Amino acid sequence: MEKEKLSILNDEFDLGLAILIIRKNLISIIFSISIGFCIAFFINRYTTPQYSASSIVKISEKNDVNQMMNFENIYETNLVAELSRLKSNKMLSEALNTLNIDVNYYTKGKFLNTENYQSNPFSISYQLKKKKAVNHPIIVNFQDGAAIISKLDIDSGSFLIPVNRWVSVNGLELKIKISNRKLNELNNSGKQFLVKIVDKSELINKYSKGLLVNIENSRANTIKISYTGNHPKKCADIVNSLSSLFLISNISKKKESANQMIKFTNDQILKINQKLEYYQTLLQPYKDIKDNNQDLGADYSKLALDLASKDQIEKSKTETTLNEFTNFYTAINNKINHEELYSVLLLNSKNQYISTTASRLRSLLSEKRSLSFRITQESYQVKEIDFQINLEIQDLLDVTKNIILDLQENLELINDRLESYRIAKKSQEVNFNHNTDYLHLQRMYDINSEYYSKLLTKRAEYEMVKAGFVSDNEIIEPAKANIVPISPQKRSNYLIFIGIGLSIGLLIIVLKYLLHNTVSSTSDVAKHTNNIPILGMIPSYKDVIPVSQLIVDKTLNL
Repeated sequence: MEKEKLSILNDEFDLGLAILIIRKNLISIIFSISIGFCIAFFINRYTTPQYSASSIVKISEKNDVNQMMNFENIYETNLVAELSRLKSNKMLSEALNTLNIDVNYYTKGKFLNTENYQSNPFSISYQLKKKKAVNHPIIVNFQDGAAIISKLDIDSGSFLIPVNRWVSVNGLELKIKISNRKLNELNNSGKQFLVKIVDKSELINKYSKGLLVNIENSRANTIKISYTGNHPKKCADIVNSLSSLFLISNISKKKESANQMIKFTNDQILKINQKLEYYQTLLQPYKDIKDNNQDLGADYSKLALDLASKDQIEKSKTETTLNEFTNFYTAINNKINHEELYSVLLLNSKNQYISTTASRLRSLLSEKRSLSFRITQESYQVKEIDFQINLEIQDLLDVTKNIILDLQENLELINDRLESYRIAKKSQEVNFNHNTDYLHLQRMYDINSEYYSKLLTKRAEYEMVKAGFVSDNEIIEPAKANIVPISPQKRSNYLIFIGIGLSIGLLIIVLKYLLHNTVSSTSDVAKHTNNIPILGMIPSYKDVIPVSQLIVDKTLNL
């Protein structure tokens, strides 16, 4: 008879055995479930809640004049460009400045600190003397009508300072403002408050991490702005502030763009008008001769002298203007400091060609000067303004350089005409044909006159479109303070970790069932003995075997 090879694993399902193993390991299952419940509880209890707020804004405009007259749309919306501008640090910086959240207040707890956004019983105003003064949070409590402050994480000692008064502490000028009623409530109460002062240069980095901006619907020109943070109302305020400033900025940018187009058209009109005046001046002697029914060659000397004198006057004007722009370009290109640059711009403020760019640059220089009294040179705002100033300086240099090139070209043209007068006067030959010159001047005058008329028409269109522009920007869905945190999700955490605990318990049972190798019944013996008849089984006991009740093993006392 072949001996059946026994398997290491219990590969047959026995319901009774399974129930027996479950009963023996029930405590382990309950223990693993309890561990999962405790882990979920501690995560839910001691994890800082995260809240989210979102807003949807629509960018659009109405222009009945443009639709009726079928004019060019100078207010066309570029959704991708607006999205990039909305994500910029500059836009976020302006939104945060309106909220004054560079000082954060917390009620100190054993494990978690509760943020008191817009609900703190006191406020702090500060001025930095040393940048390192804001590296560590400040603990504030009130005792005997005064404030006791100390720095967290470092052993710098405690300071007793008066309230509602400016004091200097470790390179930090601060003033704790609190009402008498609140001071009486907190006096000797033992409550501790944690104050974190965030350097304005690091404010953008801190709050940009939770910002999410994306296109909600490209056809409807809608953008969704979301923010995730530790306080529901703060999240909503940041999103609403950013939405409002963005819509205002969008209107301002569109108007600025339209003004730039009108400004460019006006500059071109000014240039063409000067050319028209120049050609008209040169044509006037020819017209005088024609009005008197004279031949162009009849009084050559007088005509040549008249034309030369007019060109000489134009040359003097052009040279003067060219020298002014050359000196201006040289002064700006020499990397002068901002104070000298402001003076140079002020001296040339009446120049029609550079007035707009120079005005913007002067505004930026004034803004930087005002910021230098409040914040350090290393701050983000100063660096941002410096970047804009450099861009405006480069634009001003480009504009001035183009004007200089145009003036040099005009001066070269005038010199060529003067030289042709001089040569023709000496030779008295057909080196200078007055008929050809007249036709050339008349053709140039007609070309510029036609271009001038088109520019006037275009400017009128732009002005009408600008007058008919009505912004249709709106906040479709303003952000609301959602008191339900997005994390930790308590119910999900309980389900997940209790499920993990239950799974671990069941896994233990399955492993014990598969590795079960104990003979617990006669059927187990029969299974591995090729069904040999079995009379019974003798159990294995670690202690003394109890005597069966069917056996009399004691002496009967009669």
